[in-house]
Amino acid sequence: MLDETIFHKSHIIGVDEIVKGVTNRSPRIREISFRDFMLEFNSEFHSFMDVDNFSVVWEKIDGEIHIKEIFDHDTGNPVWRPPLDEFWDENDDVIVSSLLMFGELEQQIGVGI
Repeated sequence: MLDETIFHKSHIIGVDEIVKGVTNRSPRIREISFRDFMLEFNSEFHSFMDVDNFSVVWEKIDGEIHIKEIFDHDTGNPVWRPPLDEFWDENDDVIVSSLLMFGELEQQIGVGI
């Protein structure tokens, strides 16, 4: 069964950042609105800038959460889908890792779609 978590465009999400050239320091966590998060890390998002509510669809498999897609909750238009392995890049890593670490997917709204 797939689950859905809804984020408003102004919802704050964390992004892990490593400061280059600095050793023995923990990653810095930058807070950013969900809309700006999508603008920065999803190169296709510029055409969906008017999205107010983002639905993150995910599934728990063997205890691990897998992000299936992100879509515009109001229109149903897809905003992000995991690309095939050969097209996967660092931005896809940031989207998935930020949602898993800071999205609190299991504590948010919407279960069982």
